[in-house]
Amino acid sequence: MKKVCTIACGALATTLIFVSPTKATLLASDDFNRADSNTLGSTPVGGYTWVETEHPTQAPGEIQITGNRVFLGGRSHGDDIAAELAGLSLQDLDVSVTFSPGATPSSTNYLGGLQYRLPSTGSGLFNVAGFSVTVVEDTWGGPLTAGKVELGGFGSYLTGYTNPGGFVAGTDYTLRVVANGSNHKVYLNGTEVINYNDPNPAHSVSGLVGIATGYGDYSFDNFSVSDLTVPEPASLGILAMLAPVLAWGRRK
Repeated sequence: MKKVCTIACGALATTLIFVSPTKATLLASDDFNRADSNTLGSTPVGGYTWVETEHPTQAPGEIQITGNRVFLGGRSHGDDIAAELAGLSLQDLDVSVTFSPGATPSSTNYLGGLQYRLPSTGSGLFNVAGFSVTVVEDTWGGPLTAGKVELGGFGSYLTGYTNPGGFVAGTDYTLRVVANGSNHKVYLNGTEVINYNDPNPAHSVSGLVGIATGYGDYSFDNFSVSDLTVPEPASLGILAMLAPVLAWGRRK
């Protein structure tokens, strides 16, 4: 009985000591519930502010708050449009947004989605540094395919998921990314659709996070981003709790 208890308790102690669950800490969120405007403005979001960037230049109405949503529209101007949270640099994160694509185009490529681990504001979709998860409404050659969710990183297409039925203009969808070290998980409407392990350790870096469109019209709502942290193992506290049990086992 003594040996069994000692072994069991020791195994339990070891198991408990080394379990380090990932914890998400909400850092910023925005429901865009404010007066209509042609800019996101400097409304604080968890202590951070939005920075708007356009390529090549901003045209009137490309970024606006309308109907308690943010609209990024570069379709008519052929622009890449982005908004990132200044001063918020994260490596391991959980970021999500509700998005609605504009009218499905008949030519060229129109995409929009989330960006993270960006080295600076205005890096653009499928940038040379950082990651982007985009929803593609139409084809544009290469691996880009209509109705896909695509993960791109550091200037390259990495992997994708084809959504059955594509994406319907004016319909809300939720897009979520959980990036933890080299692992990148993408969720569409709550279902995991991409699980990618990046073989390049140099890509596990901290960077900015935000929303963007490329030559497309998208509206966004309910943006949130959390930091993923691993708490310190509570080994001393666990050993203190187990001490009476272990002592009892030694006495038997």
